[in-house]
Amino acid sequence: MQLIRTRDRRFPCTLADLRAEFPSDSFPREPSAAMLAKRGYAIVHPSPMPAGDVVEEADMPEFVDGRWQQAWTVRAFSEDERARFAEQARADFEAALIAERERRLALGFDYDFGDVRGVHRIGTSEADMRAWSLDVTPYAQALAGTNDDTTAIAIVTDTGPVAVTGPEWLDVLKAAAAIRQPIWHRYFELLAADAPIDPADPEAWA
Repeated sequence: MQLIRTRDRRFPCTLADLRAEFPSDSFPREPSAAMLAKRGYAIVHPSPMPAGDVVEEADMPEFVDGRWQQAWTVRAFSEDERARFAEQARADFEAALIAERERRLALGFDYDFGDVRGVHRIGTSEADMRAWSLDVTPYAQALAGTNDDTTAIAIVTDTGPVAVTGPEWLDVLKAAAAIRQPIWHRYFELLAADAPIDPADPEAWA
């Protein structure tokens, strides 16, 4: 129960304040309005919070229709606040967009070697891409550059161990590009879009 001491407009007050001021009196848990008024106190009744950008409880309640009730202050966001919110919203959007881009790039893809090796899942996580770029691709390029299409490179895909030649690995890279480049292309389109977009919505990447 929230109270106001009406004789000097002290607010907020509690039942404990009332009891401390009148230690010889006995008060129930919910004293009546008449009991409070006799001692210069009144109940402050709650009121619904109004709509608005910034809504705060006022320092003092208001006296309306013969009773005290909770008061509110309402204001619109300032230009600085709106600018900060817009800046934060943009930063959050870009972070979410990057996270979704990276998730999609890391999904991997299936590659069919077209022979007894069958279909292998090529991992494209950050660690996978680093290993492919630093260890496998330079070797494959060196072999392909010398027209060597017989030397086998031992790799391990998400499916398991497999051997590829230099030219075969370059074909794998072409297949990867066909999947990854559209993700990058769509990422830059979404980054430049004006309309609000949920980066996690699959339709946004279609």
